[in-house]
Amino acid sequence: MSDSVNPPVAAPEAGVPATPENPLHRHFTVTMGHDEIEREIDALAVKYSTKVKIPGFRQGHVPVEVVKKTYRAMLLEEVVSEALSRLSYAHIQKEKWRVSSQPEVEKLSHEDGSDLSADMSVEVYPDIELPDLATLTVDLPKEDASLEAFDEGKQIEALLDAHKRTSPVAGRGVADGDLVLIRLQNRIVDTKRLSPRQTSYVAIHKENQTGIEDLDAELIGHQAGEDLVLKRTYPADFARKPWAGKEVEHLVHIETVYELKRPEMGEEFVKTLGLTSVDELKGKLREEWDRQLEQRKNDIRVRRMLEKLVETVSFAVPQALVAHEMEHLLEHNQQPISFRDEEAKKQFVEQLRTGAEKMVRQGLIVDQARQTYKIEIGEEDLKAEYQNLAKANGVSEKEIRRYFADKEKLAELKERMLEPKVLKHMQGLVQFQEA
Repeated sequence: MSDSVNPPVAAPEAGVPATPENPLHRHFTVTMGHDEIEREIDALAVKYSTKVKIPGFRQGHVPVEVVKKTYRAMLLEEVVSEALSRLSYAHIQKEKWRVSSQPEVEKLSHEDGSDLSADMSVEVYPDIELPDLATLTVDLPKEDASLEAFDEGKQIEALLDAHKRTSPVAGRGVADGDLVLIRLQNRIVDTKRLSPRQTSYVAIHKENQTGIEDLDAELIGHQAGEDLVLKRTYPADFARKPWAGKEVEHLVHIETVYELKRPEMGEEFVKTLGLTSVDELKGKLREEWDRQLEQRKNDIRVRRMLEKLVETVSFAVPQALVAHEMEHLLEHNQQPISFRDEEAKKQFVEQLRTGAEKMVRQGLIVDQARQTYKIEIGEEDLKAEYQNLAKANGVSEKEIRRYFADKEKLAELKERMLEPKVLKHMQGLVQFQEA
């Protein structure tokens, strides 16, 4: 029923437990008098009297007292909830806390007709004291520094492989490296139930594992037009649930076999890339290699620098941020997760928590560096970024500026640009040396 924009207050059992061991928790009490509660209930009842439907009254003409009597419990619950949120955030602003979690109710003392009192807690960000980065030495192990040298022939081969084109073949069986169009139905043996017929492409690689065990190996040697029946018995914990613990017949019809052909290196191929000569292509390959090499070197320096700072700087980590990062990592996990037992599950969760905490620590260190060195995105930064975006997208800088005239989009752009700028500044201060 509420149109309030106040941040929600977490229920007592939600979020991070408020334990004495957590040095980042702040505890406080909020109160609200009975008379003020009644005034807010009256105001809320007036608001809803124009919206609610009650038998015997026309909508929009329900007496306020009838609304209060009928919906008393619900009105009281909304008033208390909004009061806890409003009063908590007012207290947080007064104390100038930088909070990492929503306020939580630890103890609520209130009965209808009495004053409201609630013991609250909230988790704050830690105080982080960075060392003087100019005095920090970061070791770069030799295996990190010795990256692969540029190989023109290898790069050309990789480029040609990336531009392979499909061509239908006849008169031979499926071979490793082919692309095969199949029509597939699956039948559970014990129920005789058939799945809908589907067509899909299968890239044939000897080491490849598709949803159907050894499908690639079974297809090799067969020709377009052939039908195969593949019987499989799947374990009870198989990732694809409809097949788990079942014997399944896979009815496969080979529609078309394609071979992947690489283009010939020459002027004709080069023109398809928008270039004018093989020499220009080779130059572009070298430029791209150098760019990627520099990026890899930069990534290594950043990783080693942040690892060094995590080891050097000690501070408590907000557990609300760790929990959020764990959720983020799980959301972006592309593989199905299953555990053989509870111990394996426990180990996975601990590893996930360790990785999440490390990422949170690194993020907080970078943010502290931003504050310490007062790093912001200025007009010169934006101008350079607009030029880069215009070039990358093949549009004018004017169009890019028009797009980012929207304040929300501009804020998102600045947010994306900020961390790389902070990391670059940090790298410029620390000393790197090969171990």
